[in-house]
Amino acid sequence: IGQGTFSEVFRASLFGEQIALKRVHTCNCYREIRLLRKVKHRNIVRMITATVSDGLLHIVMELCDGGSLFHVLHERRPGSEKISWPQRMRMCIDIASALAYLHGLQPQ
Repeated sequence: IGQGTFSEVFRASLFGEQIALKRVHTCNCYREIRLLRKVKHRNIVRMITATVSDGLLHIVMELCDGGSLFHVLHERRPGSEKISWPQRMRMCIDIASALAYLHGLQPQ
C-alpha cells in the first residue's frame, strides 16, 4: 500500500477480513505496541494485533481503503464529485480530534 523511511504497509487478509500489515524496521517495539493498544478513537485505524519477529515489528491494523488523505483531497476519480468545503472542514475537525486524543495518551 505504501512505505516510508521506517516502515512499509501491505494489504493482507486475516481470517477472511482485509487488513493492513505495517512492518516497522527500527523502533522501541514494545513501547510502541503498548501505546498502540491504548488507541481507541473513531478517527484512528484500529490495531488488531502486533508481533516482533527477526527484529521487525509487524502491526496488523484495520484497513482504511480509499488512499491517502492527499489523494482524497486532490485527485478525483472519474465520475466522482469534488469534496466540498464543508466536507473538508469536517475532515479537519475529525483530524484535530484524533490528534488531541493522541497527544493526551500517556506512555507507560
